Amino acid sequence: GRKHTMAEELISMITMVVFIIGFSVSMTRNLVDSNQLQFDYTAMMETYRTVIERLPVIFPFFKLQATMFDNLAYQCIFLICNLVIAGLLIVLVGSTYAKNLSFVQSNKATKRRKGNLVRRNKVQSVNHALVKREFLVIKSESVFVFELVGELGVPLILLGIYALTGVLKDLSEMVTVVTEFGYLPQVVFLVLLLVANISLISSTSISRQGKLFVLDKQYPIPPQVFVNAKLCFHMLLVGTMNILYITAAVFLFGLSAMHLLWMIPLSFSSILIVANLHLSLDYRHPNLDWTITQQAMKSNPNGLLGMLVSLTVTVAIAVFLLLPSFFPIIPACISYVCLVICVALGVSLSYKRALGQARVALSK
Repeated sequence: GRKHTMAEELISMITMVVFIIGFSVSMTRNLVDSNQLQFDYTAMMETYRTVIERLPVIFPFFKLQATMFDNLAYQCIFLICNLVIAGLLIVLVGSTYAKNLSFVQSNKATKRRKGNLVRRNKVQSVNHALVKREFLVIKSESVFVFELVGELGVPLILLGIYALTGVLKDLSEMVTVVTEFGYLPQVVFLVLLLVANISLISSTSISRQGKLFVLDKQYPIPPQVFVNAKLCFHMLLVGTMNILYITAAVFLFGLSAMHLLWMIPLSFSSILIVANLHLSLDYRHPNLDWTITQQAMKSNPNGLLGMLVSLTVTVAIAVFLLLPSFFPIIPACISYVCLVICVALGVSLSYKRALGQARVALSK
């Protein structure tokens, strides 16, 4: 079925990523000369010698396949095994087909009746239904799921790669230097904010709908409801994960928990500004004529433009946060008050921008 197909695609993608990360880690650990990219392949093979020697034991059929080309006896054994397995599968499917078919049909009927009862007993709001639709659009394609999970898990993925490649030691030295200058909380906040805002969730939100976007124009729903639902979806995923990462980073780096009082509101507001700007980009030039899912997200120009917007917003916030540290002549309170005012204006103006582009796109 469709779920099994998506599971196979996701497993294949995850396996490929794990293989690439493992290969990169292996090459990094056995790097002799970084300038000329010289690697110690002997040490690399020695490291994985035990694994390579155990592969024939774990997968005996591979060993049989490798040796049967010049051995008639092995060819006969391999052929007999295939015939036996095929025969057992035919007998199993033939004896249980009718029973499984009736079970599936009865299960579908039960689910249909339960679904009708739920729909009659539970009335969902329009905003809730539209947020749920965003989840369904993501779940409809394995590429969307993989991209979303990858974006939300970037800090964990980077932490794992740095730990395996030995880069964490260099990062700890860098953290020590930053701590001595006294602006470690600001740097940690800005790094996590940048990672959170480099996301394709809202900058490709309309494009992911594809040709079904025409249905939004036919629904008797104001554009504001569509925009609010997409913002709720963005903040529910990106905002929540960013708050978790910030909280974990504060305790991991031994910072005062009082920093959360300004980090969480500023993070939430900044992500909301970026989400509004991303939506305005995709409402202005949506890519609705894609034929493969990669064109809706990874090959969408709005995604690249959205990253540039995210970088610009993060740099602007960094200026206000770090300016008193580099220029002590500027009072910190003035810089922070200006930051609050700019963020408040940014939330208001960016929302109006997204709502205006939504009205234009839905009225065409």
